[in-house]
Amino acid sequence: MLLGGHLGERGLCGHRCVWPVLVSKVGVPSALWPPATSSSPMPFTSASRVVVSDEQVFTTLGEEAVILGLRDGVYYGLDAVGARVWALIAEPRVVGDIVTTLVAEFDVTPERCERDVLALLDDLAARDLVTELPLAGDADPS
Repeated sequence: MLLGGHLGERGLCGHRCVWPVLVSKVGVPSALWPPATSSSPMPFTSASRVVVSDEQVFTTLGEEAVILGLRDGVYYGLDAVGARVWALIAEPRVVGDIVTTLVAEFDVTPERCERDVLALLDDLAARDLVTELPLAGDADPS
């Protein structure tokens, strides 16, 4: 299957991990190769406010999602839990709120959920698929 997570690991509520598996341009899983070429300035935290980037287009396939990164021209797949995170960040959202929502919807501890969500968001940010926004009360640095 082209969608899923790190091989052999299980994420939220026993599903495959929410981390995306890179799908090469010919449709063969390539186990997150090549590595991401950029990264967010700092890893996300539970207080980070995130939203999907303008540098992507996506579609859903059942409960899963397929994302095309416009900068690298590579398709990425998210399983059902990853697709739920993706749907939640279609609008700007604080990571802690995402975790709270997922804990209510899935059988997962808050600690495990936060760890998995932060890993997913860091990986998506490294591929320019999500963006961190200033918190609502923060001054705009530009």
